[in-house]
Amino acid sequence: MFRIFKYQVPFVKSFRTSVGTLTHRKGLILTYEADGIIAFGEVAPLPGFSLESLDQVIQVLQHNQKFLNDAFTSGDTETIISLLDSIHQFPSLSFGLDTLQTDLNAKRSGLSFHEFLFRKSFKQVACNFALGLSAPDKLKEQVHQVISEGFKTIKFKVGGDFKSEMEALRSVRANFPEINIRIDANQAWSYDEAVRNLNQLSDLDIEYCEQPVSCDDPEGLKSVTENVSVSIAADESARNFQDVKNLADQKACKVLILKPMLFGRINKLIVTKELAITHNIEVVLTTSFEGVIGRTATAILASGLGSKKLAHGLATGTYLKEVDPGEAEIQKGFYRVSKQPGLGSPVDLKYLEEIS
Repeated sequence: MFRIFKYQVPFVKSFRTSVGTLTHRKGLILTYEADGIIAFGEVAPLPGFSLESLDQVIQVLQHNQKFLNDAFTSGDTETIISLLDSIHQFPSLSFGLDTLQTDLNAKRSGLSFHEFLFRKSFKQVACNFALGLSAPDKLKEQVHQVISEGFKTIKFKVGGDFKSEMEALRSVRANFPEINIRIDANQAWSYDEAVRNLNQLSDLDIEYCEQPVSCDDPEGLKSVTENVSVSIAADESARNFQDVKNLADQKACKVLILKPMLFGRINKLIVTKELAITHNIEVVLTTSFEGVIGRTATAILASGLGSKKLAHGLATGTYLKEVDPGEAEIQKGFYRVSKQPGLGSPVDLKYLEEIS
């Protein structure tokens, strides 16, 4: 039986994004149960970033619940998932249904989610840790703590007072020469600011800078890439396959940041990875602060499709006050996954509200 559950999980503390502040993460858990097997998927559009809302997704699922149940029962899920994807173009819904379908097929085959998708065992995935640029003494203590937990890559948010941010970054590099530093400007700079600021950081061995200029300015992104030594990563500019193709054709970036929950179907991610390879672009996968099902699926995709030399944005579970977080997902800076068939049993449904 195909079922829909709703969740609402508070952030440990209010989470500030480039488009507002979030206090809770809301989403849906999809399940299908038959023959002693229960499979899971997650749909969690991110407010301010996803084009679709959670209410819109719920309406589509309720309207098509019987059709989805019949499709999962008959095994003809590809037809309806493709149809819903073409009609509504809701990436979070497509990713959630794909995850559910893959989890079910993997469990029926007795294979892990990763083995079913990629025909090889899961390889551990290095994770980055995100920090704000606080006062020097506090920042030094925070970085030391993160390193002691096994993380080798730290991402810092920039886009405020650049003079103080530059001083903080210089202090971090001086005190911790061994770590990988990446920065995320969250579209905060103009083209001129991006070039000027990044050139002032050129001696700090910055791994890359995410989205220095507006996602509505692909020409600006290309120009920044051409005029700085720091590698440029496209995040909000890479929302779908066509975006990525345009960026690749224009050589507008050297790294792609892909969020599966915002990108859509798994096959689109696979094709995007193939495109990136042909253009010598690295791929980093990150979560969208979703629950454990979305995080685990993203980690598995990072292992199979992502860069082998760059850390991925997977250490976001600690941002949420989940009722039953289970075992630690991150160990010594690497994401761990279950070796059980499919995704295992990551969610206790008794904590969730069912939607009919």
